[in-house]
Amino acid sequence: MRKLLLFSLGLLFLAACRKDIMDKPENLIPRKKMVDIMYDMAVLSATKSVQQDILIENNIFPETYLYEKYQIDSLQLVESKVYYASRPDVYLKIFKEVEGRLNAQKEAMEKEQALQDEESDMDKNNSEKKSDSILSIKELGKGKRDTLITQE
Repeated sequence: MRKLLLFSLGLLFLAACRKDIMDKPENLIPRKKMVDIMYDMAVLSATKSVQQDILIENNIFPETYLYEKYQIDSLQLVESKVYYASRPDVYLKIFKEVEGRLNAQKEAMEKEQALQDEESDMDKNNSEKKSDSILSIKELGKGKRDTLITQE
């Protein structure tokens, strides 16, 4: 009897957790588009914190940019975010996709930076070798006398 009661309570608990907390909004942003929006939000947020002057100089307002790019409004974005947040399994998948894209972008930028650093090091080494070769030619000439002048 006790096992049946525990099983029933567990089943009731699982059924209660499955109930949607919020109804699906009429103008819900599709999941894929939401991933794109949240990716852009993360990039713009980072840009805003690091290079805010550039955004101001070019009259770029991140929120307005997102609304225009994705043809959404602030209410639609908020309602969609709240809806997805009420479904943690879906919201977690969205965040994982955004995180994956951000990590891929970071790796690409790090590779590009490494290539630029390598090219810079090669240029630096080449200029050092040129100066070293000139220096070594001068050093080879030290101590040697012209045989035509010394012979009389």
